[in-house]
Amino acid sequence: MAASDANPEKPPPEKPAPEKPAPKALLVLEGIKSAILIAFWAAGLVFLIWNWSKLGDMVTGMSRLELLGVKVELTNKSYNDSSITSSGEKRMGDWTDEQRKAAEVRAMWIRPILALSKILWVDGGPEYLNNEISFLTAQRVNVRIARTTNDAIEKVKETLKGKENKFDLIVSSITRESVVLYDKKDDKKQKPIEQNPKGKATECPVHFFTIPNGALPDKGEALRKAKEENPDINIDPLKYYPDLPQRVSEYNVTANESLEAGFHFAQMLKREIPDEKRPPIIFYSQYANTIATRCSDVVTSDMFTLISSIFNTLERRRAEDLDHYRPPWSDAPRPSTTGAAAAG
Repeated sequence: MAASDANPEKPPPEKPAPEKPAPKALLVLEGIKSAILIAFWAAGLVFLIWNWSKLGDMVTGMSRLELLGVKVELTNKSYNDSSITSSGEKRMGDWTDEQRKAAEVRAMWIRPILALSKILWVDGGPEYLNNEISFLTAQRVNVRIARTTNDAIEKVKETLKGKENKFDLIVSSITRESVVLYDKKDDKKQKPIEQNPKGKATECPVHFFTIPNGALPDKGEALRKAKEENPDINIDPLKYYPDLPQRVSEYNVTANESLEAGFHFAQMLKREIPDEKRPPIIFYSQYANTIATRCSDVVTSDMFTLISSIFNTLERRRAEDLDHYRPPWSDAPRPSTTGAAAAG
């Protein structure tokens, strides 16, 4: 057999038929679809950036979310401070089961307002107030923590820049321990900066109707023993401290010469932030029921009054959010927002 027969030449492969160009109408349609898709995603991105803080507050105000039939529990993490832990000690007074139930019912009726509300809580030891703060966050209130006066003022100023929602309310202790930090921008001079400054009362004078037991000669020991022996009898302090009126007068002069850190914080806010942009302040203290001041909404030493005053203030500031809200599970009239609970 010949070699040419053993290896016959393969025919050349057929060339594929050239593709027909797509119609111009189809190309235009594909271009429009791509442009619409790009515009859609761009608009979504702009929307997220523009409303980031509002969306964040909306999510923190949700207690649960349902996706594809699966319920997901959500927890408000905005109040968390890594250094805040539960503590058995309490700075505020205890409240009864009836008071707690009343506060929970009140919160149920104004839940939309609470879910949109933002509070700045200023205290050097927020771990001692974990119960109070946890109660508010359980009602979906967005609570931020500041441990010093300077930190609180910076947080308020940040919200005024439009980066996040403004605070609806400030809750502050009256007394805070002195904390001194150093200016890290200038290591050579190491300028000390008082974080809880005190100052002379110019815009925010205070008046004490009586004085804290700690300012009495025996730290109030005589009064304490008298109340232990006769808990149901009103004790006349003049019986144990005849010079009390003079001491109160002297204490007021001293107090206004060097305002406590909380009151001076209110004064600093008044100086630096316009009235229409400055959140109202609620103060609390163990002896707060003996104080009158022009620089706060309420001054109280009672926890139930504190929580009620917080709810009252938030409801006043966001009343329009509650105009048409009525829980579907109840036909009862909405609880009154005025009354004894609002008293300081």
